[in-house]
Amino acid sequence: MVRASNHWRFKPGSFDSLHFNQIFESGNKYNIPYLKKGNVIDCDFIPVNRVLHGNGKGIHCFVEDYYLERFWKRPEVYIKYLKNAKCFFTPDFSLYIDMPLSMQIWNTYRNRWIGRYFQDNRVNVIPSISWSDERSYEFCFSGVEIGSIVAISTVGAYRTDNSLFKEGFEQMVEVVRPKLIYVYGEETIDATQITQINIPPFHKQMRERIKQKLNRGMNCV
Repeated sequence: MVRASNHWRFKPGSFDSLHFNQIFESGNKYNIPYLKKGNVIDCDFIPVNRVLHGNGKGIHCFVEDYYLERFWKRPEVYIKYLKNAKCFFTPDFSLYIDMPLSMQIWNTYRNRWIGRYFQDNRVNVIPSISWSDERSYEFCFSGVEIGSIVAISTVGAYRTDNSLFKEGFEQMVEVVRPKLIYVYGEETIDATQITQINIPPFHKQMRERIKQKLNRGMNCV
């Protein structure tokens, strides 16, 4: 369900850069859009900056934020590509500990808004979930249906003190109770009975492909 606002609708020449005319249903005080459950997909994954090559693949959004902005600014451009993909992880806009809380809420809102937009256009959407510290727990899991399939990233989480990551992960499991977790990164997560599917980082996938090509070339000599 979309609730359209009349605030800007009839202003000549206006540009709805905030998508204020497409406010999706929500069940939380921040009006973060509600996402329906996605479907489990067993497939190869590529990063969203290669979305034009996503036919029959899963698309993850664990990339730099500047790659994600285009999906917020002009989501309609990418519908035709994502319909041909097996699934789409919602954009993982950054939630940094030292980022103002208002910006963290806004990035969570955009994550879910884009997901709901594509869901309503028949794309299989999986919510990407991230958090910063305990202050973010009030909103960072909002809009995700209990028992959903979700995606998270461990990239960078273990470079320093990973206690905040582990605390947030445990909180996510308690609140969302996910059916399955896609884990982007090389690290494994312990202390959970939930099924996990690991997605190797893209640079590791590329190194492996190059290695396989080299091995095939040597075998042909």
